[in-house]
Amino acid sequence: MWWNVLKGVGIVLVVALIAFGVYMSPQMDKHKIDRWCAEHDYEVISSRKPWFSTGPFSFVDTDSETVYKVHVRDKRTNATKVIWFRFGMFGMTDWHEENVR
Repeated sequence: MWWNVLKGVGIVLVVALIAFGVYMSPQMDKHKIDRWCAEHDYEVISSRKPWFSTGPFSFVDTDSETVYKVHVRDKRTNATKVIWFRFGMFGMTDWHEENVR
């Protein structure tokens, strides 16, 4: 009897942890992008997850990775850039900068 209750509680906890991870992942990615931009003297103008193109990571991304396209302004030169961030299971794995004309 107690074993069935324990299994039920375990299943509920696992489902709750998965739901929490799915909810928190985008917030944690945004925080990491904001922190990276602040460290490199960039101001975030806009940020989004592209639906189709993953930019410079189009041929190397996997289903377990998330790519963000971020428009930034360089605080030193006032230049606008696009930075592509790629996040894997263990955080930010790569980024690519493009100048905007």
